Amino acid sequence: DGLFDNELIPIAGLNTDEIIRPDTTVETLAGLRPAFYNEAIGARFPQIGWEITPGNSSPLSDGSAAVMITSGAAARRLGLQPLARIHTTVAVGSDPLYMLTGVIPATEKVLAKAGLTFGDIDLFEVNEAFAPVVLSWAKELAGRSDSDILARTNV
Repeated sequence: DGLFDNELIPIAGLNTDEIIRPDTTVETLAGLRPAFYNEAIGARFPQIGWEITPGNSSPLSDGSAAVMITSGAAARRLGLQPLARIHTTVAVGSDPLYMLTGVIPATEKVLAKAGLTFGDIDLFEVNEAFAPVVLSWAKELAGRSDSDILARTNV
């Protein structure tokens, strides 16, 4: 939608996501095989559903970003307009078998530490290497907040 066009600097002519496949259908997604299935791991951990496919995960690709984190005083001195403020941080560990669900207790912990609620947050950014991460995060936490959480996530 061009929301971040003014924040991108094309490198070698690349300035858009080349991974989007507009011809994708529900039927083609349903036919994809699990991306990381391993028979030995499947036997050891039968509770794994093997639901990650190339259709709901990020591709093996390269990407980069440059982010400047500075104090407000330094930004003013450099004539820069801050785009965001880091309010509160936390560190949370999670079970390696369910490591991708760590965002759920991390979100709960950081909001509690900051004394904030979901309604206080305009936009959320959640690691989206695999679609089920964001979907489980929203399902687990949306019952405690407003119903438009996905509309405000990874915008």
